[in-house]
Amino acid sequence: MPPTFYFAIGARPRRRDLDVALAAGQRHFLVPVGSTAIPWLRHRPGVRVALDSAAWPPDNPSRPTLAAYVRSILAWQLPDGSWGNLDWAASYDHIGNPDATRRDHARLLELLRSYGAGDAPIVASVQYPEDAGAVVLRDAEGKLRDGAAARPRFGVGGLVPHLSPTQPRAVFREADAWFDALLADLTSAVDAGADSDSVALHLFGIGRPGFVLRSPLIVSCDSSGPAQIAMHGWQTIAPRYTPAYGLSAEKLQTSREARLAYGLLAYRAALGLPWRPVNDIDFQDDPAPSPRIQLSLDSLLAA
Repeated sequence: MPPTFYFAIGARPRRRDLDVALAAGQRHFLVPVGSTAIPWLRHRPGVRVALDSAAWPPDNPSRPTLAAYVRSILAWQLPDGSWGNLDWAASYDHIGNPDATRRDHARLLELLRSYGAGDAPIVASVQYPEDAGAVVLRDAEGKLRDGAAARPRFGVGGLVPHLSPTQPRAVFREADAWFDALLADLTSAVDAGADSDSVALHLFGIGRPGFVLRSPLIVSCDSSGPAQIAMHGWQTIAPRYTPAYGLSAEKLQTSREARLAYGLLAYRAALGLPWRPVNDIDFQDDPAPSPRIQLSLDSLLAA
């Protein structure tokens, strides 16, 4: 079964970004606490949301406090006690700081219990470079998921800064080896009889198939990659462009919205998720399109 992909829509997305994502078939969204997208998503039929504690970037100076994060989680609870379209909320983690992550995870759970919300769907976090396999297995012992389909029990964080192309190759290899060791520990435990649901993983900020599809224990991931594709323009798409998604090369050069849809479809296809082609006319052109348009072969032949 393919993993669930959450589009990390960001703290200040454009209102049309949600419409574009829905047109591309994207129904799962990760939003940081305080995002302007939350009011659009909280009661939107047909969408599912993961709430993030705004840990990114590391040492985020505008990050809301733990108490404010608790209030944001509680705002999703419906009068009947259910959690609406909130799939889960991330722990109050600290990128690259396992000790602070464990401390504030315990504080988060304690505060939620004090408000009578001990059943809130919280995903614990393990942070590179801690001894994650031991942490997951210790915390998972005797715990089962609450029955929500494909909801992770733990989120893997802290890897993104070490996987950047600007990092030395040795830094990437060390982080990659740590991730492999984590998966090996958990797979061995499952082979020995542990419940795989109790160690299901989410990858924070990583949508690369080489990581996400490495183990069936990875049930979900998130990435802002489609938004980065939209922002950086046609030049990021051109080397691997395909007309299969229904978008012409010309449209991708004149429309950020079209590039966002293309990025979402490309991510979904790469992860083995269902997708269907869209149409150029569904997306608005930029206010000031590029003065130099690279024509596709199809356009040249039609001329």
